[in-house]
Amino acid sequence: EVSILLIDIDFFKQINDEHGHLVGDQVLVEVVERIQQNLRVVDSIYRWGGEEFLIVLPGCKLAAAQELAERIRRTMACEQDAVVGTITLSLGVGAWQPGECSSTLLRRTDQALYRAKQSGRNRTVISE
Repeated sequence: EVSILLIDIDFFKQINDEHGHLVGDQVLVEVVERIQQNLRVVDSIYRWGGEEFLIVLPGCKLAAAQELAERIRRTMACEQDAVVGTITLSLGVGAWQPGECSSTLLRRTDQALYRAKQSGRNRTVISE
């Protein structure tokens, strides 16, 4: 059993454009630190593109992964960055299905992340 989260920092390009890349880099570090505070020792976090992250959650069922995703999202949305203000995240959540290859799981979860962004950002969407 394994679940994954795909996380995107909302409006990250705007942060870089308005505040510069140094502030953008600091936001990346801050987001990773906040995510890591919510992870177990067995969980792994990877940078997945510019402002996206992949979290691998071994031995984690979909419901627990969704709960974790929401906890991460709420934690970020409730904190204020000294320069940027509120930083929000969009999250896609997926759980491996028997017989499924990793690329299919990633594609399904990426589609959930896309739906989270398209439906207003600062939300968690479960893959279908």
